[in-house]
Amino acid sequence: MKRHISVRLDPALYEQMKLSAKQRGTSVSEVIAAAVSAYLSQNDEQLARIEGLSRRVDDNHASVIVALDRQLIQLGELIAMVLAEPRQGSRIASSSADMAEQIRSIQQRKQMNQPT
Repeated sequence: MKRHISVRLDPALYEQMKLSAKQRGTSVSEVIAAAVSAYLSQNDEQLARIEGLSRRVDDNHASVIVALDRQLIQLGELIAMVLAEPRQGSRIASSSADMAEQIRSIQQRKQMNQPT
C-alpha cells in the first residue's frame, strides 16, 4: 500500500518534474516515486560495493597478519639458533654476504640435526 506524503519543491524543479511527467504520460507523484526509488537503489548498490571492498580489505589484513606472524616465528627461531651457536672460532659478519653465509650455514646444521 502506498503512503501519501507531502514534499516541498522549488517552483523550477516542480515545473521540470511536471514536464517529465507529461512526457512520460504519468503524474508528478510517479516521477518523484521513480526518482526516489532510483536514488535509494543507487545508494544500496554503492553501499554493497563499499561493504564488499571492506570485506576484501579485512581478508587481506588477516592474511598479512598471518604471514607476518609466521615470519616473526621464523626470525625468533633463527635468533635462538644464532644464540645457541658455539662462539669458538666464530667471527662477526662484516658484510651482508658474510651474514647470509652464516645464516645458510646455521640453517644447514639445523636441517642435519632434525630427525627424519
